[in-house]
Amino acid sequence: MKWPIRWHSHQGWDDNWQFYRRSTGHNAFGGDFPDVQPHVCGDPVPVPQVVAEATFETDVTVDEIADGVYLLGGGPANSYMVEFNDFVAVFEAPGNEERSLAVIEEIVKLAPKKPIRWLITSHPHFDHIGGLRTYLHLGSTIVTHMINLDFLNHDVLSYEPRTMKPDIVSMWPPTEMAEGYNYEAVQESYVIADDSRILRVSYVQPLSHVAGMLMAYLPEEGIVFQADLFNTHELPKATQLPAMRSLFNQVERMGLDIETIAPVHGQPVPWSVFEEALEALESNN
Repeated sequence: MKWPIRWHSHQGWDDNWQFYRRSTGHNAFGGDFPDVQPHVCGDPVPVPQVVAEATFETDVTVDEIADGVYLLGGGPANSYMVEFNDFVAVFEAPGNEERSLAVIEEIVKLAPKKPIRWLITSHPHFDHIGGLRTYLHLGSTIVTHMINLDFLNHDVLSYEPRTMKPDIVSMWPPTEMAEGYNYEAVQESYVIADDSRILRVSYVQPLSHVAGMLMAYLPEEGIVFQADLFNTHELPKATQLPAMRSLFNQVERMGLDIETIAPVHGQPVPWSVFEEALEALESNN
């Protein structure tokens, strides 16, 4: 008899539709057990201390970085609010539902009676999309790159119940989830505008971090919103160089005049800080 010494889990088998999720196997759990013996279970595996003591902040800090443009921080990742005459656009919905509801509470205070018309999601990594279902339930249109739509539609913005910890979509599923008009699939660029301001959403290419990355740009204020292309919560690393080059090339390609780079991870900094960091990394590599 052969005993398995390696395992790798695949989540997402759908008993109803009989298919695997689009994200099956991505970031899945696994391990090696080179000394497997029958009927020898060993000691229970302890919960890692970092997991046992983990906390998820829901306190939201609010900083106005330009007229009607707010950084909603206080957690491991930021959201950004851009106010228009009759509605609001939000860049990024990281974390989970609790975090997103706390952010939405602050948005309601900042722009009362203005609906969150748009939610721009930069890319489909799990730490950046935990609040998408929350915003969708409120009636926000999810703006994403077109190649992410299949994954989001099947694995995230779906009627599949959340049995461990039901969210508002699971408890009160909106009919609109099946209609298809709650998404805006971007190929190269998209514009959100009214008489007060313009917000340009653009595809970033090429990119090693993930395919289907979007950034957003306010031309009047010279602010670019981005995620994981340049993080300011830590010193730039050589591993981030390809993503930084992609951002720089995209800015050059589009001829953007940027004063401030607003990251999802970290605090906004002048564009010159990004240029200096890019030059320093390239000189060492």
